[in-house]
Amino acid sequence: MLKRLLPLLTLLPALAPAAQVVFTNSTDVTTYSMVTVDSRKLKTGLAAGLVAYPGEECIAFTDTNVVPVCGGFTISNGWMYPNAGGFPGWPDPNDPRKDLRIDGLKTKDITNFLSPGQCTAAGCPAAPPPVPLTLTFTRPTVEFGMMFRASWETQQTPFTTGFRVIANGVDLGTYPVPVQGVQTLGVFAPEGLKTVTIVPYNIDPTVVGPTVIHRIYTK
Repeated sequence: MLKRLLPLLTLLPALAPAAQVVFTNSTDVTTYSMVTVDSRKLKTGLAAGLVAYPGEECIAFTDTNVVPVCGGFTISNGWMYPNAGGFPGWPDPNDPRKDLRIDGLKTKDITNFLSPGQCTAAGCPAAPPPVPLTLTFTRPTVEFGMMFRASWETQQTPFTTGFRVIANGVDLGTYPVPVQGVQTLGVFAPEGLKTVTIVPYNIDPTVVGPTVIHRIYTK
């Protein structure tokens, strides 16, 4: 019986490796910082400054409400944010190598929401609602990761309690996260990543919530 089935089995498509959500990064990932450029303070050319800065960079020329430009992927609905606080310094402020700190380049964060405008005497404008954040990869990539916080450094109440993760158009489900501290979440896909969409939520997984991302990792 089995022998008669063998010719048919060879016609079946090979099962593709499935993408999976991961909570740690591989050791050989590339680290991307969210970096703002202040041309007035640069003591060298921008290209030379970025080469000297540790790792790779997603760059912008202001720290609020702009999408940074990254090498190897594009970001949709991820906007620069001045600084949420509580993330490890980058470059490491305790590193004695002063040449790692480049005047005119500062590491910031990105969020999945736009910052509201300035308050006036009439009151403060409402904050725009958070939206899903999508990365589209423009070079071969099998792993994505992000460093994030689920709550502000100065308060315990979380604004993110979990994420729904979609990789290459496939919904990988929802994943709760601890309410405090700096954390990592990502996707490993041996077959390759084309897109990853991150949908944060606070209490109700069907309602998009805010999140703050400090670094992105790829491999």
